[in-house]
Amino acid sequence: MRTRGKEETVSIFDMDSRLTKSLSGLYSLFILNVLFIICCLPVVTIGIAQCSLYASILEIKNGNTQAPFVIYCDAVKKYGKKSFSLGLIELFGIGVFYLDWLIINLSHKNFSYNLKVLYFGIGILLLVTLFHAIPMSLGYKKSLKHLIKESFIAASLNLVPSFILLAGAFVLSILFNISVLVTMALFSFFLVIGFSWVTYFHVLLIEQNNKYKNES
Repeated sequence: MRTRGKEETVSIFDMDSRLTKSLSGLYSLFILNVLFIICCLPVVTIGIAQCSLYASILEIKNGNTQAPFVIYCDAVKKYGKKSFSLGLIELFGIGVFYLDWLIINLSHKNFSYNLKVLYFGIGILLLVTLFHAIPMSLGYKKSLKHLIKESFIAASLNLVPSFILLAGAFVLSILFNISVLVTMALFSFFLVIGFSWVTYFHVLLIEQNNKYKNES
């Protein structure tokens, strides 16, 4: 019995065991999440942070055994220039939409009601387009204009991942307004591992959707 117990203990802490791989994956997501938040601090570098996070997760999924810090820094060097411009476009679009939304809310009720539906639709369109523009930019060789155009087409065709991510964003917006305790818990989750976990989930959705299309 003791021998068997020792063997089970050794198998649990073996580098190839499921537990060890899971803990290693969580550690990598934690480090990448911290690096993402640090890279986002200047705000204008949000595009670099996002693209580097996607690239790092793809590298780790494809078997890159380097330290997460090294993988992320390499991604920043590789995708920094193009992703910086994409991040500025993203910030500009979100800024314009938020400014228009404030103006509508301060206007006459009837006038605001008619335009709220329009801007809500524009916001959803912007959100799903950016969801696809960031990961698509990693292997994209053409201009940003073509990237945004093809991202819009991809968002329209890949309805399943787009709908799931939008549903997730809607649920999160509700949860954040339930109570202060829930808000603090969600805020802590995103500070620790949330951004990298959502990105990893998005990568899985894209891969699964592409696999389904190839099989059909």
